[in-house]
Amino acid sequence: MITRASLIARLSKLPAAYENELAALPKNVDFVEVPSSLVDALNLESLRRHFAGGVLFEIDVERDLDEELLCRIPVEQRIVSWQGEASDVAHLQRKVEEISAVPARFYRIINTANNISEEFLPLSLLKSLDRTDVIAYANGALGFWSRLVAL
Repeated sequence: MITRASLIARLSKLPAAYENELAALPKNVDFVEVPSSLVDALNLESLRRHFAGGVLFEIDVERDLDEELLCRIPVEQRIVSWQGEASDVAHLQRKVEEISAVPARFYRIINTANNISEEFLPLSLLKSLDRTDVIAYANGALGFWSRLVAL
C-alpha cells in the first residue's frame, strides 16, 4: 500500500498576523503544528480563515504530559513527540511503545545523532514499525538529510 506523505508546517510561536505567515505556506501543506503551550492562545477560527488544513498541537512526553492539557486537545489534533539519544533501534522501538500510550494522530521520534551509524537509526525504526502514524528522523548536523528521506 502506498500512502502520501503529510507535510507539516511547524510554528514555534504564534505569528502576529496569521494571514501573512499562513499565506506564505505552499498549498500542499496538510497541517500546521504549534506547541501545546499555545493551545489557549491560538484562535482556531482566525487560523481557519487563512489555512484549510489541519491543526496539530505538539505534546512532548518529557514536559507536557498533563491530564488537564490532554483533555483540552482532541486526540486527532495531537502529535506526541520524544527527543533524545538512542544507540540502537530497540531503544527507539521502546520509545514508540511508550509514547503510543498517549492517544494521538501522529507520533514523532527524534534521535540526536552523535555519529554516522546513529543517523540511520530513525530510518531503520520506520522500516521495522511499518506504521503510517510515526514520524522519525535524526536531529543535528549529521541527521539533517534523514528528515527528507524519512518521508
